[in-house]
Amino acid sequence: MPQSQHHTPRFFTAWRVRDLAILVASACLFAVLLKAFLIDAYRIPSDSMRNTLLPGDVVLVNKFIYGIETPRSLPFMKDEIRPHRFLSLRKTLRNDVIAFHFPGDRDEVLPTVPQVFVKRCMAIAGDTVEIEEHSVFVNGIFLPPPPHRKQEEKDARDVVSEPLFPRGSGYSRNTYGPIVVPYRGMSIPLDGHTFERWSTFIRREHHRIEISREGAISIDGSSVQSYTVERDYLFVMGDNRDESYDSRYWGFVPMDNVIGQAMIIYWSTDNQKHIRWQRLCTLVR
Repeated sequence: MPQSQHHTPRFFTAWRVRDLAILVASACLFAVLLKAFLIDAYRIPSDSMRNTLLPGDVVLVNKFIYGIETPRSLPFMKDEIRPHRFLSLRKTLRNDVIAFHFPGDRDEVLPTVPQVFVKRCMAIAGDTVEIEEHSVFVNGIFLPPPPHRKQEEKDARDVVSEPLFPRGSGYSRNTYGPIVVPYRGMSIPLDGHTFERWSTFIRREHHRIEISREGAISIDGSSVQSYTVERDYLFVMGDNRDESYDSRYWGFVPMDNVIGQAMIIYWSTDNQKHIRWQRLCTLVR
């Protein structure tokens, strides 16, 4: 007698294909939502946070801790939408290591190349920052540096000729301020002397600012003598202060630009691609 052959019913195969498709789609959707709203990974490219973070470290960033952010853009739209946050667990605090969208060089309204930076938040909106010989003071109180940072070296590069923020301030990187971190509702006096200092800042808040030959200032075509800040800002620095390109050079970080808090190093390799096993799964402090 011929052997009986077992055939898989067509409806069973169809169910398996459909279930597999649903599983793959669900996994992809979960990964997209996780990356968009909860957690993301960023690789450290430079020495600016040494020894807190080293080049080759990959950090997980908690995007939910400061609140869920609405999209910055929509399909088929070129212009960026100002994001909003809701359901925040807490506000950005001083001393947090944060990831943020780089706002641009000192004299740029928008960055030439979009980048994500990771720095330490030294001061929040409304704080007064001052640096004296590598020591940072916030509201007149000394802010101790992290104990594991790379030690600064006294050298001859602390010169006023460096292109620091704001333009024309006369600050140096180790003798800086005092300067107030802008906050929503803050009034900035504008005249022929302060125009150069604040013009790029105001343009970043999406306004057109001009100065006449006589020194009269106008914003969006209206004559003004002051400007009211529309957003809250942060002042950030790298722990390796001698090798850090930070707020001293290019200015304040809008709170809208913050992605989240760097929480843990989940991967790390050196220049020779050797794994730094001792750094894996260590907390960012």
